Amino acid sequence: MRQPRRSVPGLRLGWRWAGFIFAAALALRLAYLGTAVADPTFYRPYLDSLWHLQSATAIAHGHLAGTAPFYRPPLYPYFLAGLLALTAGNLLAVRIVQIVIGSATTALVALLGARLFGRSVGVAAGLLYAGVATVLLTDFELLSPVILMPLVVGVLLALTRATREPSPQVLLVLGLLLGLSATARPDILPFVPVAAAFVGLAAWRDGWRGLRLATGASALAFGVAIPIAPVTAYNAIVGRDRVLICSNGGVNLYLGNNPGADGCTPLMPGPTDTASYAADGTYTDNVMSSGRYVARQALGREPKPSEVSRYWTRRVLTWVRSAPCAWAGLMARKAFYLVGGFEIGDTKNLTYFLEAWWPFSLLPRWWWLAPLAAVGFTLPGDRRSRALLVVYAATYAAAIVAFLVVERYRLVLYPVLCIMAARFLLWAAHAFRSREWRSLALRVAFAGALAVAMRWDPIGYTVRERLESRIARASDSERRGDSAAAERLFLDALAIDPSWPMARASYALFLERHGRKSEARAVGGPLWQSSATP
Repeated sequence: MRQPRRSVPGLRLGWRWAGFIFAAALALRLAYLGTAVADPTFYRPYLDSLWHLQSATAIAHGHLAGTAPFYRPPLYPYFLAGLLALTAGNLLAVRIVQIVIGSATTALVALLGARLFGRSVGVAAGLLYAGVATVLLTDFELLSPVILMPLVVGVLLALTRATREPSPQVLLVLGLLLGLSATARPDILPFVPVAAAFVGLAAWRDGWRGLRLATGASALAFGVAIPIAPVTAYNAIVGRDRVLICSNGGVNLYLGNNPGADGCTPLMPGPTDTASYAADGTYTDNVMSSGRYVARQALGREPKPSEVSRYWTRRVLTWVRSAPCAWAGLMARKAFYLVGGFEIGDTKNLTYFLEAWWPFSLLPRWWWLAPLAAVGFTLPGDRRSRALLVVYAATYAAAIVAFLVVERYRLVLYPVLCIMAARFLLWAAHAFRSREWRSLALRVAFAGALAVAMRWDPIGYTVRERLESRIARASDSERRGDSAAAERLFLDALAIDPSWPMARASYALFLERHGRKSEARAVGGPLWQSSATP
């Protein structure tokens, strides 16, 4: 019988390096904390963050059960409820705990890199991941990636162990991590059979047969079921409906796949009979209320949440069958968004935050990490390790493209990018010292070409984001009494696109507020109507 491969010292990170990487990540996040606190949404979240806060607050006050199945994945609201209970509802303390978790995730990425390709790659990957700008931003948000990221990195660590030292215990842990990840965000579920096949092939090569193979498969399946089964039971008993984890799958699928979809904007699927914000400030998810309202109107009765989800799924399938070319074009557009070098925000303009703190301009971003990682995959080495990362990234990428492509969903790919980019950077340093000029030049040229391609923005998305960012920052400066800075930002916006109506109107209003009416009319154009003009 073939003996399983054992861990070797070179594939260990070590506590000192783990501690150093954790400390570096935490220091960077604490440095940003002062800027984060100044944002009005830090203490007054809105949209998805407010929804999570409302749900968690209710849970923390003892309302553990509702009257309907979970609409969104439940793990993060219950986790947040625990933090609120521990911190007496102090959002600053909650966010500090979250950045500690994010810093620990950085150490896990370093550990994964070390397990796959050695300590040097692990350390470099950890330092890259510690500085990824959008990951750092998300660590401060009341959103599920805070707990999803350590879970998915844990999945990859367990999968690495399972392919090298397979045992029922390791497979049980792998299943538990997969199940927990699914209760944070169910789009990892397609990776479950892929991971099972990957582990099964590795176990077969290591001599597993018959009963032993069946025991391992049972351990993996049991582990996956442990976190999910209570959620499904809750939905059946409390919500009186058959919902595996949450009921928003169908409407979310429709948001990313319909005749008017652009692949990255989660617009309401139709009209609704519920206001997003009540008089007391309570937030109701407009996608949820609209999805339910439209389904109720179409079916002529009050549908169960599972029926609402099926209704929207059927609408997607009907459209795909009737317009396959349009759907294929939309999928290609989403694939472009996925690999493109710009960060798409779904609840916030990420450019606004990335421009508000100058160190972000120096920190790792998708547009240069992804090309380095792509070249890193071309380097020779452990094929099993590379295959593991490729399988994970490809499966998750397909799941993202099937729905909507926004930066929040793309975060799960950053650990892979950082590990493979670190691998390329270390190889490049070695090639430079060894004077392997031809090989180095070819790979650097390839990475550069990819970076240029990823910066290509034919739809003008980054232009719009930069314009909106400058208008928002100008308004912030004016509220603080710094009119000179506000005017500079308005002029910056006009320099980007002088024809953009919002930039012209915003600047014209600014000029009018400061008594410069003739300039306001000149900027606003012939259609500009001054409120002060008789």
